[in-house]
Amino acid sequence: MDSWNEESFPVPIAHFDFDSLDKPADFIKEAIHKNQDIEPILESLINRIAAIRSASKIAILLGLILEASKPRMVAHQLVWGTGMTALDGAGSTELGKKYGVSKQAFEQGALRICEKLSLRMTRNMRSEEAKDTMRKRNYRKVKYHD
Repeated sequence: MDSWNEESFPVPIAHFDFDSLDKPADFIKEAIHKNQDIEPILESLINRIAAIRSASKIAILLGLILEASKPRMVAHQLVWGTGMTALDGAGSTELGKKYGVSKQAFEQGALRICEKLSLRMTRNMRSEEAKDTMRKRNYRKVKYHD
Protein backbone atom coordinates (compact mmCIF):
# COMPACT_ATOMS: atom_id res chain seq x y z
CA MET A 1 0.00 0.00 0.00
CA ASP A 2 1.66 3.20 -1.24
CA SER A 3 -0.84 5.74 0.01
CA TRP A 4 -3.55 5.94 2.58
CA ASN A 5 -6.44 5.83 0.07
CA GLU A 6 -5.36 2.97 -2.24
CA GLU A 7 -7.18 0.30 -0.37
CA SER A 8 -10.49 0.51 1.43
CA PHE A 9 -11.82 -1.78 4.09
CA PRO A 10 -14.83 -1.77 6.42
CA VAL A 11 -14.43 0.04 9.71
CA PRO A 12 -16.31 -1.46 12.63
CA ILE A 13 -18.78 0.86 14.32
CA ALA A 14 -18.56 0.98 18.06
CA HIS A 15 -21.83 1.57 19.84
CA PHE A 16 -21.19 4.38 22.26
CA ASP A 17 -23.54 6.24 24.54
CA PHE A 18 -22.83 9.81 23.40
CA ASP A 19 -25.61 11.14 25.64
CA SER A 20 -23.50 10.25 28.67
CA LEU A 21 -20.81 12.76 27.67
CA ASP A 22 -20.60 16.30 28.99
CA LYS A 23 -23.60 16.18 31.31
CA PRO A 24 -23.58 19.14 33.68
CA ALA A 25 -24.40 16.88 36.62
CA ASP A 26 -21.23 14.87 35.95
CA PHE A 27 -19.07 18.01 36.06
CA ILE A 28 -20.74 19.10 39.30
CA LYS A 29 -20.35 15.67 40.90
CA GLU A 30 -16.70 15.54 39.90
CA ALA A 31 -16.06 19.04 41.28
CA ILE A 32 -17.75 18.15 44.57
CA HIS A 33 -15.79 14.90 44.75
CA LYS A 34 -12.55 16.86 44.25
CA ASN A 35 -13.66 19.50 46.79
CA GLN A 36 -13.68 22.17 44.08
CA ASP A 37 -15.94 25.20 43.80
CA ILE A 38 -18.98 24.50 41.60
CA GLU A 39 -19.81 28.20 41.09
CA PRO A 40 -17.88 28.46 37.78
CA ILE A 41 -19.78 25.44 36.45
CA LEU A 42 -23.13 26.90 37.49
CA GLU A 43 -22.25 30.32 36.05
CA SER A 44 -21.31 28.68 32.76
CA LEU A 45 -24.61 26.78 32.64
CA ILE A 46 -26.64 29.87 33.48
CA ASN A 47 -24.79 31.94 30.88
CA ARG A 48 -25.34 29.26 28.24
CA ILE A 49 -29.07 29.07 28.98
CA ALA A 50 -29.36 32.87 29.00
CA ALA A 51 -27.57 33.09 25.65
CA ILE A 52 -29.89 30.50 24.11
CA ARG A 53 -32.98 32.30 25.43
CA SER A 54 -31.69 35.68 24.25
CA ALA A 55 -30.95 34.35 20.77
CA SER A 56 -34.42 32.80 20.62
CA LYS A 57 -36.10 36.08 21.59
CA ILE A 58 -34.02 38.02 19.08
CA ALA A 59 -35.00 35.53 16.36
CA ILE A 60 -38.70 35.90 17.27
CA LEU A 61 -38.44 39.70 17.25
CA LEU A 62 -36.62 39.79 13.92
CA GLY A 63 -39.24 37.45 12.47
CA LEU A 64 -42.01 39.78 13.65
CA ILE A 65 -40.27 42.79 12.14
CA LEU A 66 -39.53 41.06 8.82
CA GLU A 67 -43.10 39.78 8.45
CA ALA A 68 -44.74 43.11 9.35
CA SER A 69 -46.19 45.46 6.77
CA LYS A 70 -45.07 48.31 9.08
CA PRO A 71 -41.77 47.15 10.58
CA ARG A 72 -41.05 50.52 12.22
CA MET A 73 -44.38 50.29 14.02
CA VAL A 74 -43.44 46.85 15.36
CA ALA A 75 -40.17 48.28 16.66
CA HIS A 76 -42.03 51.21 18.23
CA GLN A 77 -44.59 48.83 19.77
CA LEU A 78 -41.73 46.95 21.41
CA VAL A 79 -40.27 50.21 22.69
CA TRP A 80 -43.69 51.26 24.03
CA GLY A 81 -44.35 47.80 25.47
CA THR A 82 -41.12 47.84 27.44
CA GLY A 83 -41.90 51.27 28.87
CA MET A 84 -39.05 53.04 27.11
CA THR A 85 -41.37 55.66 25.60
CA ALA A 86 -41.99 56.98 29.09
CA LEU A 87 -38.66 58.74 28.67
CA ASP A 88 -39.84 60.81 25.71
CA GLY A 89 -43.50 61.02 26.75
CA ALA A 90 -44.90 59.35 23.63
CA GLY A 91 -48.29 57.81 24.33
CA SER A 92 -50.08 55.06 22.46
CA THR A 93 -52.57 57.56 20.98
CA GLU A 94 -49.82 59.62 19.33
CA LEU A 95 -47.94 56.52 18.23
CA GLY A 96 -51.09 54.97 16.77
CA LYS A 97 -51.75 58.15 14.77
CA LYS A 98 -48.17 58.19 13.56
CA TYR A 99 -48.65 54.74 12.02
CA GLY A 100 -52.27 55.18 10.91
CA VAL A 101 -53.85 52.82 13.43
CA SER A 102 -56.04 53.32 16.48
CA LYS A 103 -54.68 53.52 20.01
CA GLN A 104 -56.25 50.13 20.74
CA ALA A 105 -54.70 48.49 17.68
CA PHE A 106 -51.28 49.89 18.58
CA GLU A 107 -51.59 48.67 22.19
CA GLN A 108 -52.88 45.23 21.16
CA GLY A 109 -49.94 44.83 18.78
CA ALA A 110 -47.53 45.80 21.57
CA LEU A 111 -49.21 43.33 23.93
CA ARG A 112 -48.91 40.50 21.35
CA ILE A 113 -45.22 41.26 20.87
CA CYS A 114 -44.58 41.29 24.60
CA GLU A 115 -46.48 38.00 25.01
CA LYS A 116 -44.46 36.34 22.23
CA LEU A 117 -41.24 37.52 23.85
CA SER A 118 -42.46 36.60 27.38
CA LEU A 119 -42.01 40.16 28.63
CA ARG A 120 -43.98 41.31 31.64
CA MET A 121 -46.59 44.02 31.26
CA THR A 122 -45.35 47.49 32.05
CA ARG A 123 -47.38 50.12 33.88
CA ASN A 124 -48.56 51.76 30.65
CA MET A 125 -49.99 48.43 29.44
CA ARG A 126 -52.21 47.85 32.48
CA SER A 127 -55.88 48.74 32.57
CA GLU A 128 -56.95 51.87 34.45
CA GLU A 129 -58.39 49.68 37.18
CA ALA A 130 -55.11 47.78 37.54
CA LYS A 131 -53.15 51.06 37.56
CA ASP A 132 -55.43 52.40 40.32
CA THR A 133 -55.03 49.21 42.37
CA MET A 134 -51.27 49.41 41.95
CA ARG A 135 -51.24 53.07 42.93
CA LYS A 136 -53.25 52.33 46.11
CA ARG A 137 -51.11 49.35 47.00
CA ASN A 138 -47.91 51.37 46.62
CA TYR A 139 -49.25 54.36 48.59
CA ARG A 140 -47.55 54.77 51.95
CA LYS A 141 -48.67 57.18 54.62
CA VAL A 142 -45.90 59.42 55.81
CA LYS A 143 -45.49 59.70 59.55
CA TYR A 144 -44.37 63.05 60.80
CA HIS A 145 -42.48 63.28 64.05
CA ASP A 146 -42.66 66.39 66.19
